[in-house]
Amino acid sequence: MRWWYRWRHRNSPYVAAYATPPDARVFSIDLETTGLDPAACRVLSLAAVPVEGMRILTSEALYLKIRDEGDITLDSMRHHRLRSIDLQSGVSLEEALKQFVERVGSRPLLGYCVAFDFAVLRRVCRAHLGIPLCNRRLELRERFEQRWRQRHPELEPHLDLDSILQSLGLPTLERHDAYADAVATAAAWLKLG
Repeated sequence: MRWWYRWRHRNSPYVAAYATPPDARVFSIDLETTGLDPAACRVLSLAAVPVEGMRILTSEALYLKIRDEGDITLDSMRHHRLRSIDLQSGVSLEEALKQFVERVGSRPLLGYCVAFDFAVLRRVCRAHLGIPLCNRRLELRERFEQRWRQRHPELEPHLDLDSILQSLGLPTLERHDAYADAVATAAAWLKLG
């Protein structure tokens, strides 16, 4: 599909999203959204943290709060600790997506429940930039489960992010913050080798 998208969007400023990745970097991503329906939720914040070799390049991370005009439910505020007032100084979703696509390009996306984040990003990129994403996805839960079953075939793994971090001896950073979750996911991925 990448070749077809590259031809179809050859005149787009975002054609790099379909090129061969320029290096071996992977981007650990996380979104905070208003809900769990990838077809309808709104993006509140977005983080993309580059991982290169065995290093997490936090100095080159992208972390943006998205200016949101809609209502944020009390449950969403409790979960993400983001209020409408916290997002007033954020960037527009279109600007955030432009920065995301320019920074990440065609590199693989790493995440915890990366399929959800990717589905949301694909939908909003298509709506705001006119392009669908087709990056390769790397799922932390799958890698952890595979490693766990090799070492402990008699035990069922706990696949929530806190349990994964605890099993790997990693600190739990502030949860439900896009940047902290992206960094934690990257650290767990590197620990799994």
